[in-house]
Amino acid sequence: MSLSAVYQRLAVVIFLVFATCASADYYKWTDENGVTHFSDEPPGPDGKPVRPNGTTVIPMRENIRTQKRVEEIKNPKPVPSKMKPVAPRVIDSKTQWEEQQELREEKRQQVRCKNYEDRIAWIDSRLRAGGYSVGQGNRLREDRRELSKRRAWKCLRD
Repeated sequence: MSLSAVYQRLAVVIFLVFATCASADYYKWTDENGVTHFSDEPPGPDGKPVRPNGTTVIPMRENIRTQKRVEEIKNPKPVPSKMKPVAPRVIDSKTQWEEQQELREEKRQQVRCKNYEDRIAWIDSRLRAGGYSVGQGNRLREDRRELSKRRAWKCLRD
Protein backbone atom coordinates (compact mmCIF):
# COMPACT_ATOMS: atom_id res chain seq x y z
CA MET A 1 0.00 0.00 0.00
CA SER A 2 1.44 3.37 -0.97
CA LEU A 3 2.00 6.22 1.43
CA SER A 4 -0.55 8.48 -0.31
CA ALA A 5 -3.27 5.81 0.08
CA VAL A 6 -2.52 5.64 3.81
CA TYR A 7 -2.83 9.43 4.07
CA GLN A 8 -6.10 9.37 2.14
CA ARG A 9 -7.61 6.76 4.46
CA LEU A 10 -6.36 8.64 7.50
CA ALA A 11 -7.96 11.84 6.19
CA VAL A 12 -11.29 10.05 5.68
CA VAL A 13 -11.20 8.72 9.26
CA ILE A 14 -10.41 12.18 10.64
CA PHE A 15 -13.26 13.76 8.66
CA LEU A 16 -15.68 11.11 9.89
CA VAL A 17 -14.66 11.76 13.50
CA PHE A 18 -15.18 15.50 13.06
CA ALA A 19 -18.52 14.92 11.37
CA THR A 20 -19.82 12.87 14.30
CA CYS A 21 -18.66 15.56 16.73
CA ALA A 22 -20.41 18.24 14.72
CA SER A 23 -23.71 16.39 14.79
CA ALA A 24 -23.74 15.82 18.57
CA ASP A 25 -27.02 16.16 20.48
CA TYR A 26 -27.47 19.01 22.93
CA TYR A 27 -29.43 18.83 26.18
CA LYS A 28 -30.96 21.53 28.34
CA TRP A 29 -31.88 21.22 32.00
CA THR A 30 -32.50 23.41 35.04
CA ASP A 31 -30.89 22.57 38.37
CA GLU A 32 -32.38 22.96 41.88
CA ASN A 33 -31.15 26.58 42.05
CA GLY A 34 -33.08 27.53 38.91
CA VAL A 35 -29.96 27.84 36.73
CA THR A 36 -30.36 26.60 33.16
CA HIS A 37 -27.55 24.40 31.85
CA PHE A 38 -26.67 23.15 28.38
CA SER A 39 -24.56 20.08 27.67
CA ASP A 40 -23.85 17.47 25.04
CA GLU A 41 -24.23 14.68 27.62
CA PRO A 42 -27.67 13.60 28.85
CA PRO A 43 -28.03 14.84 32.48
CA GLY A 44 -30.73 12.47 33.58
CA PRO A 45 -34.52 12.49 33.59
CA ASP A 46 -34.78 16.32 33.59
CA GLY A 47 -32.80 16.83 30.38
CA LYS A 48 -34.57 17.61 27.14
CA PRO A 49 -32.90 17.39 23.72
CA VAL A 50 -32.53 20.83 22.12
CA ARG A 51 -31.91 21.88 18.54
CA PRO A 52 -29.63 24.91 18.30
CA ASN A 53 -31.29 28.07 16.99
CA GLY A 54 -30.63 28.89 13.40
CA THR A 55 -30.69 25.35 12.11
CA THR A 56 -33.45 24.78 9.64
CA VAL A 57 -34.23 22.07 7.20
CA ILE A 58 -35.21 23.27 3.75
CA PRO A 59 -36.63 20.70 1.38
CA MET A 60 -34.64 20.47 -1.83
CA ARG A 61 -37.76 21.26 -3.85
CA GLU A 62 -38.12 24.67 -2.13
CA ASN A 63 -34.44 25.36 -2.59
CA ILE A 64 -34.72 24.78 -6.35
CA ARG A 65 -37.81 27.00 -6.60
CA THR A 66 -36.06 29.77 -4.72
CA GLN A 67 -33.05 29.50 -7.00
CA LYS A 68 -35.28 29.78 -10.09
CA ARG A 69 -36.97 32.88 -8.64
CA VAL A 70 -33.61 34.49 -7.94
CA GLU A 71 -32.44 33.76 -11.48
CA GLU A 72 -35.65 35.27 -12.90
CA ILE A 73 -35.08 38.42 -10.87
CA LYS A 74 -31.44 38.70 -11.92
CA ASN A 75 -32.11 37.98 -15.60
CA PRO A 76 -35.58 39.27 -16.46
CA LYS A 77 -37.05 38.26 -19.77
CA PRO A 78 -37.40 41.19 -22.19
CA VAL A 79 -40.97 42.36 -22.59
CA PRO A 80 -41.93 42.91 -26.24
CA SER A 81 -42.77 46.53 -26.88
CA LYS A 82 -46.00 47.52 -28.62
CA MET A 83 -44.36 50.59 -30.13
CA LYS A 84 -42.59 50.47 -33.44
CA PRO A 85 -38.83 50.73 -33.20
CA VAL A 86 -37.46 54.12 -34.13
CA ALA A 87 -34.88 54.04 -36.87
CA PRO A 88 -31.61 55.69 -35.94
CA ARG A 89 -30.94 59.05 -37.50
CA VAL A 90 -28.91 58.57 -40.63
CA ILE A 91 -26.37 61.20 -41.56
CA ASP A 92 -26.42 61.81 -45.28
CA SER A 93 -22.84 62.62 -45.96
CA LYS A 94 -19.49 62.16 -44.38
CA THR A 95 -19.00 65.91 -44.18
CA GLN A 96 -22.06 66.27 -41.97
CA TRP A 97 -20.70 63.59 -39.67
CA GLU A 98 -17.30 65.28 -39.59
CA GLU A 99 -18.94 68.60 -38.71
CA GLN A 100 -20.76 66.99 -35.79
CA GLN A 101 -17.52 65.40 -34.59
CA GLU A 102 -15.74 68.77 -34.79
CA LEU A 103 -18.52 70.43 -32.80
CA ARG A 104 -18.31 67.74 -30.13
CA GLU A 105 -14.54 68.11 -29.95
CA GLU A 106 -14.84 71.90 -29.64
CA LYS A 107 -17.28 71.49 -26.74
CA ARG A 108 -14.93 69.04 -25.05
CA GLN A 109 -12.06 71.46 -25.52
CA GLN A 110 -14.09 74.33 -24.03
CA VAL A 111 -14.96 72.21 -20.99
CA ARG A 112 -11.32 71.16 -20.60
CA CYS A 113 -10.11 74.79 -20.79
CA LYS A 114 -12.77 75.92 -18.31
CA ASN A 115 -11.63 73.15 -15.97
CA TYR A 116 -8.02 74.38 -16.18
CA GLU A 117 -9.13 77.95 -15.44
CA ASP A 118 -11.24 76.85 -12.47
CA ARG A 119 -8.45 74.76 -10.99
CA ILE A 120 -5.92 77.58 -11.39
CA ALA A 121 -8.36 80.02 -9.74
CA TRP A 122 -8.89 77.59 -6.86
CA ILE A 123 -5.13 77.23 -6.33
CA ASP A 124 -4.71 81.03 -6.42
CA SER A 125 -7.43 81.43 -3.80
CA ARG A 126 -5.75 78.81 -1.59
CA LEU A 127 -2.41 80.59 -1.92
CA ARG A 128 -4.01 83.95 -1.03
CA ALA A 129 -5.84 82.46 1.95
CA GLY A 130 -2.64 81.22 3.56
CA GLY A 131 -2.69 78.77 6.46
CA TYR A 132 -0.62 76.14 4.71
CA SER A 133 2.84 74.71 5.30
CA VAL A 134 5.85 75.48 3.16
CA GLY A 135 5.61 72.09 1.47
CA GLN A 136 1.91 72.58 0.69
CA GLY A 137 2.60 76.05 -0.73
CA ASN A 138 5.36 74.69 -2.94
CA ARG A 139 3.09 71.90 -4.15
CA LEU A 140 0.26 74.36 -4.89
CA ARG A 141 2.61 76.65 -6.85
CA GLU A 142 3.98 73.65 -8.77
CA ASP A 143 0.45 72.51 -9.61
CA ARG A 144 -0.44 76.04 -10.76
CA ARG A 145 2.64 76.16 -13.03
CA GLU A 146 1.77 72.75 -14.53
CA LEU A 147 -1.88 73.70 -15.12
CA SER A 148 -0.87 77.05 -16.62
CA LYS A 149 1.48 75.25 -19.04
CA ARG A 150 -1.25 72.82 -20.07
CA ARG A 151 -3.77 75.65 -20.50
CA ALA A 152 -1.31 77.66 -22.60
CA TRP A 153 -0.44 74.65 -24.75
CA LYS A 154 -3.93 73.27 -25.26
CA CYS A 155 -6.23 76.29 -24.99
CA LEU A 156 -4.38 79.50 -25.82
CA ARG A 157 -2.18 78.17 -28.62
CA ASP A 158 -4.83 78.37 -31.35
